[in-house]
Amino acid sequence: MLRQNLDYDDLARLCMERGRYHLALEACNIGLTQHGRDPGLLTRRAQAHDALENYGAAIADCKAALRLNPPARVGAIVQTTLALALESIDQTAVALDAARAAIALAPNDVIPHCAYGNLLAWHGQLAAAWPQVECHWIEERIRFQHRFEKPEWNGEDISGRRVLVVHAQGLGDMIQMARYLPRLRSLAAHVTLECPPVLEPLLRDVPGVDVIARPGAVLPEAFDVFVRMMSLPRLLGETGSLEGRAPYLTIRPEYSRRWQRPGRSDGALRVGLVWAGNPFHSLDRWRSITLRDCAPLGAIDGIRWTSLQVGPRANEALEAGPWLAPCDRAVEDFADTAAIVAQLDLVIAVDTAVAHLAGALGVPVWLLLRPRPDWRWLRKCEYTPWYRSMRLLHARRRAWPEAIDEVASRLRALTA
Repeated sequence: MLRQNLDYDDLARLCMERGRYHLALEACNIGLTQHGRDPGLLTRRAQAHDALENYGAAIADCKAALRLNPPARVGAIVQTTLALALESIDQTAVALDAARAAIALAPNDVIPHCAYGNLLAWHGQLAAAWPQVECHWIEERIRFQHRFEKPEWNGEDISGRRVLVVHAQGLGDMIQMARYLPRLRSLAAHVTLECPPVLEPLLRDVPGVDVIARPGAVLPEAFDVFVRMMSLPRLLGETGSLEGRAPYLTIRPEYSRRWQRPGRSDGALRVGLVWAGNPFHSLDRWRSITLRDCAPLGAIDGIRWTSLQVGPRANEALEAGPWLAPCDRAVEDFADTAAIVAQLDLVIAVDTAVAHLAGALGVPVWLLLRPRPDWRWLRKCEYTPWYRSMRLLHARRRAWPEAIDEVASRLRALTA
């Protein structure tokens, strides 16, 4: 019977990984019907219900699984699933209790810590969230520790020492964390930033960076300690104060001249659009939308639309019709994109690097977020402590039409 239950659980897991949540639900139901109550299958079914936004059913399955006294590791998964489902129906206090219970059951498991950190960060409790949020990057930390023989900076005095700043997460993360480089430089004698070529022209003028180098090019004798970019807010005491939202990136004159466009003679609102992020991101199916979803925006009068989409889905703009001008093929890096963004009145984007870019430049940006966003975005607020010019537009469900309707309504108010 155990093997049969595991077979159904494996089938449900595979369906979940492929986004086939209804099939996962069916596999769990068959397994539970044929072989009786099983905490593992109940947990998997709860996760399928959660993915389908059936939060009441997910909570009921979690509670049923807990009544079966599952092993500690399974119990931790149950409590984590329960915490996220409770948060989705705005029972935050109980959700935090469930997340803490998950950590108590499996203190060395990364997933409960990540969930707890997300819950805290979603409600602005950044000081308490940082140690938990760091668990998102355990593997990155291990890789860098193996790469370097030098120590990792962990907040101790570094006056007179040379610091190498390294990064292995997304480009948007790097743009967001660039705000901390001047403060880091005020504590150290020298700062070297490892930076991919696509960001180097944008970040070369950030105050506090002495040298920019390609990843892997810095020799051990060139620095005394290293620090991961995603650790900077924790180490520098970021609490989410709104005082830190000022723009911090600038555009070089040669880029401004290269991308200067004729002045506006038609009075139209100039709006840039990004509808998809990195297709290889583990949560891309939740955060990216289709250009077809955005079609109602093209019917609003008084707007001149520009696609800021690059990468595999940029060509979709060619099929959208005359309402959306494709991204210029001459765009090579983020300094090019920044010069284009700086000429716009507004950027509308899903959670991707261009949204961070617009916010870091101080350009108005509306950020479209799934109901359970990344840890950095407040769940119940329209503002964000990261960018003064950014407004958060939360989708109520994982389907996007309601969110696009909200965007359309706001745009009509602007153009009116």
